Amino acid sequence: MLTLKSVDLSSGNIDYDGTVIVTGNVRSGFEVKATGDIFVKGFVNKSHLHAGGSIFISGGVQGDGADDEHSSSFSAKGNIEAKFINQSKIYCVGELLVKEYLLGCDTLALSKIGVGEKSGRGAIIGGVSKCNGPIIVNTLGSEAYISTKVELGTVSAAQKELEKTKIKRERRMAESQQLSQILERYKQSDEPTLVGKLTVDKARKIEDTFIAIQKIIEDYDTHIASLQALVPDADKLYIDVKKRVYPNVDICINDVCHELDREYSKVRIEKDEQGVAFNPLSQQGKG
Repeated sequence: MLTLKSVDLSSGNIDYDGTVIVTGNVRSGFEVKATGDIFVKGFVNKSHLHAGGSIFISGGVQGDGADDEHSSSFSAKGNIEAKFINQSKIYCVGELLVKEYLLGCDTLALSKIGVGEKSGRGAIIGGVSKCNGPIIVNTLGSEAYISTKVELGTVSAAQKELEKTKIKRERRMAESQQLSQILERYKQSDEPTLVGKLTVDKARKIEDTFIAIQKIIEDYDTHIASLQALVPDADKLYIDVKKRVYPNVDICINDVCHELDREYSKVRIEKDEQGVAFNPLSQQGKG
């Protein structure tokens, strides 16, 4: 575990194998990398944090949407938690949990986005928020009708890759079955040196090919399992807005989109047979 008072000129950039704790602030222009978790007790200003675990920021995050160099960016294989995040790029495999607001952020969370779920203002304003699970928020958009985009089930590349991999696996399975049948006929043949016109050497090559294909199928199975973890569960693709959603919010759920031209209050937004549906939140279960 590495503990620092702050990340600034005195510390330089941090690249640590383990957990990093910053008791103060992360200053503008610096980078913190850790294979474990990253804890920041203060604020993060126009900096870059990348964790093999989770990222916890007690204060807020100030980025700058002008360009990548001056923006804040975060990536974590676990969760990301902060008081507020402004003008930043965010990626997490786990949950993104923010108390006050996400303002003008480019966000991708594979599990869930919760803004103000337990306490705080809880607003998503501007930017693009993508998630492969539910989004729980108090307010979506703003009274100024700032353009805000929300996408659920957005990692469509994973779905396409999954379908392609399954087709490849089926083809290899067919090849494997054909080779297995040929080898079985060889074993049952009265002439051990021939299978039709095949010599023993050729039969051995077929057996080697059969073993190689079995290994490829095993690799496909591993790849399919990893891709399935990225493909969202349709039942978990919804947005619960506990207070209000404003016009000029563009919502896409599994590539079905709807741009709001009116306000809704206390609503669950999800996809049904007709498109994007807006149902009273009071009628929904806890999800």
